[in-house]
Amino acid sequence: MYPLTQGSGSQIKYYVQFYAPINRVRVLIFDGSSVSVAIDNTQVFNDGQWHNLTFTTDALTTTDGVKVYFDSNLLTNKGTLSNSGIRSASSGLFIGQIPNTARFNGNIDEVSLFNSELSQSDVTSIYGGGVPSSLSSYSSLVSWWRFEGSGTTATDSGSGGNDGTLVNGVTRSTDVPTIPFSTKSIALDGVDDYVSTGLNLSYTTYPNVSFSCWIKMDKASLNTFTSYSPTGAYVQVFPNSSPIRIYTDGSKNAYVRIQGNGTSNTTTDLADGNWHHIVQTCRYEATGTVCNVYIDGVQEITNQLFLSYAPITGDFFVGARTATTQFFVGGIDEVAVFDSELSQSDITAIYGTGVPTSLSTYNPLLWYRCGDGDTSPTLTDNGSGGNDGTMTNFTTFSTDVPT
Repeated sequence: MYPLTQGSGSQIKYYVQFYAPINRVRVLIFDGSSVSVAIDNTQVFNDGQWHNLTFTTDALTTTDGVKVYFDSNLLTNKGTLSNSGIRSASSGLFIGQIPNTARFNGNIDEVSLFNSELSQSDVTSIYGGGVPSSLSSYSSLVSWWRFEGSGTTATDSGSGGNDGTLVNGVTRSTDVPTIPFSTKSIALDGVDDYVSTGLNLSYTTYPNVSFSCWIKMDKASLNTFTSYSPTGAYVQVFPNSSPIRIYTDGSKNAYVRIQGNGTSNTTTDLADGNWHHIVQTCRYEATGTVCNVYIDGVQEITNQLFLSYAPITGDFFVGARTATTQFFVGGIDEVAVFDSELSQSDITAIYGTGVPTSLSTYNPLLWYRCGDGDTSPTLTDNGSGGNDGTMTNFTTFSTDVPT
């Protein structure tokens, strides 16, 4: 598939291709002697997300003659044009096809052409963290097709006046690049990292509670037959229990465990290197505390009863059961506590499409964005309780987030 081509036939100047054999994007540029320079990106492209691709050439013979940037990151593999320089093309620029050969299947937005070699800072600014912004301040901008408006004309918002024509039923879409809701998370080492909150979850104050968080674990970082607590608090009567307690088996498979009148485990392996969403609800009754656990929106533990009544009697922690036990190792994002028992429909909506979204409509008692809008070492409480968290024994945020 070819999202962009300059020229046609034997006079192709360059093209951008989704190269199926390696599942990557390839930029191929021809010099005046018909010798091509091919540069492949190293990241997965067809992941259902928007990405920015920029390539530049100085038309000279330096080792950096051709540079390709993927989401503003300069690829390490570069190209060199021959002495004849970049080929001239007698035909125009094609968006979405290589003429008479193959066409692109997907979405394209904000195509631009400059008559200068953009710098790294230019590319970073244009990328803008993943959301398009105005290019009007760039004096070397020749053509800029934004694909706004309606009809079959793609207006050139640059200086070139090269309006394009949408051919063969091309439609305009409202699917455009946007900033992910979550851009940061916290990464804990499993040794002594945790977040203190000052929130006391005594069952006499909060008889019904729900805990929600996104986690990422991998087997290489885990021990066998070990407990890890992405969220925690001291639980009376059965001290090994905790709000969202993760346990590993002999193969380092990780699952949420509820121990009470019997033992219940979730079935999804949480240590697969992917982000997962966990919700645990707790409802206090005269006979005990009834717990349900949901993984990625699906209920996997139903109405498990804690021994006796096993109420929470201590402060709430993130990344540990207490300040000294069951330290979590891996990524944590979007931690929330609710002073109610969330319903299945609530949990389905919170999980959504597998990426975090705003929880404000659910009125959380505590809600840590885990980096978004925060200044280390403080995690701002976006809930109603005003219990800002304190990062303990770690200070930095991670950009590895659920996508």
